[in-house]
Amino acid sequence: MIKKIIIIICFLLTAFVNAQNETANWFFGEKAGLNFNNGFASANLDGELVTTEGCSTISNRQGDLLFYSDGITVWNKNHEIMQNGTGLAGDDSSTQSAIIIPDTGSNSVYYIFTVDSRAGPDGLRYSRVDMNLDAGLGAVTTAKNVLLVTPTTEKITAVESSDGESIWVISHKWESNEFVAYLVSASGVNPVPVVSAVGSVHGGDLNNSIGYLKASPDREKIASVKSFTNNETQIFDFNAATGEITNPITISNYISEDIGPYGCEFSPDSKLLYVSEIIRDAPVAFSKIHQYDLTLNTQQQILDSDIIVGQEEGLLGAIQQALDGKIYIAKFNSSQISIIKKPNDLGLDCAYGAEAVNLGSRISRLGLPPFIQSYFFATNIFENTCFGDTTSFNIETSSTIDSILSGFWRP
Repeated sequence: MIKKIIIIICFLLTAFVNAQNETANWFFGEKAGLNFNNGFASANLDGELVTTEGCSTISNRQGDLLFYSDGITVWNKNHEIMQNGTGLAGDDSSTQSAIIIPDTGSNSVYYIFTVDSRAGPDGLRYSRVDMNLDAGLGAVTTAKNVLLVTPTTEKITAVESSDGESIWVISHKWESNEFVAYLVSASGVNPVPVVSAVGSVHGGDLNNSIGYLKASPDREKIASVKSFTNNETQIFDFNAATGEITNPITISNYISEDIGPYGCEFSPDSKLLYVSEIIRDAPVAFSKIHQYDLTLNTQQQILDSDIIVGQEEGLLGAIQQALDGKIYIAKFNSSQISIIKKPNDLGLDCAYGAEAVNLGSRISRLGLPPFIQSYFFATNIFENTCFGDTTSFNIETSSTIDSILSGFWRP
């Protein structure tokens, strides 16, 4: 199909790009933070969060911080504990302890979804935040720690539905091969999930509940990393209209079961998958960053496409795309984190940089904040989106976008 592109001179891009600004502020590790509002990563030293792994942050569409959490405590934009913002049911040692999702029917309501650590009894829950409370600083309402399912793994991800409005929040049951996908719409959180019994069982030693879950920016894939003795990554097809997960492909070429595979992230164009592997049982602990080509046709071809694009001493944990189109990698007990500068490029052309981003006096642990993954699809279409830049557009003929209209935008 020939795509139609209409470009009008603009000073700021329309909401399609602007929505990414909800991901503009990150808080993680030991009071570490990054700010992307200027089009690049700069250290933010204001954060109060201290977490070994899980964390989550949300900003408004203008890139102004709203609040952040480790899944237990919530801090407002002034870095003070939010009203009623303690005692959430996550855990700072849960891989993906929390993710923040907007209520699509409101400009002021958000949900903090939390998952317990090591398949604990608190499982998957959510708490409601109303930003109209406490003079606009927000407060956790009485809808707090609402149970959805237990027990679960330490995995959670989110991606927009095919309707472009509602959002799927996805997790995985423990001692089960069942994914659960909950739809968040203008009606709130649907407590009845779409259940997909597919792929291998997540179970055994409680450490096997560890590992990241991610959706692809184009909403067509899900990647699930299983650490320790489960020791594999599975990639699935995802139906953004129905929430169904199908067609597993298994990658199991990791050399360690301590910790083994841990973090994962798709490239902005959703064609490549990056996985961090931690090898603690070596004489000196080290980590690798694997890259897999998902455009290939068979499981064996994808497995054979594996390229180690980065390797460092120490523990490399979460891998997370940012609104600048680059991918960032947490490094345990370091004041710097690593970066993949060109994540759409195959092999070493992806430009992996070890310890490339300085956190100032703050320290990274294993986690980075997750976001609604489809927010990042725009980074594959637009380049140089900062004010004053010459913005370039790149749309493939296979894209599902029929047209783009860019014009004046005012907050």
